Amino acid sequence: MNVFKSFTKLLFTCKNLYIRTVSNFLADALLMHWLQYLFQATAQWLKKTLWRVLPGLEELIAGLVERGVSKNSAGILTLLL
Repeated sequence: MNVFKSFTKLLFTCKNLYIRTVSNFLADALLMHWLQYLFQATAQWLKKTLWRVLPGLEELIAGLVERGVSKNSAGILTLLL
């Protein structure tokens, strides 16, 4: 009887460990999927935003350079704005 209890306990422990392992694997896979989606969405948003803002930044840098500011300083000032 004791052997049967021990064997049953071992089986339940293995089953719980297996379920926990599979659950963790699925949770990790879901997390990685959502992180990949988030990074892709962020990259697309940045691409769209930069293409809208970029011409304005080029004009701003050109205006600052015309006023005597070096290109490097104008670029840094533009990024800080």
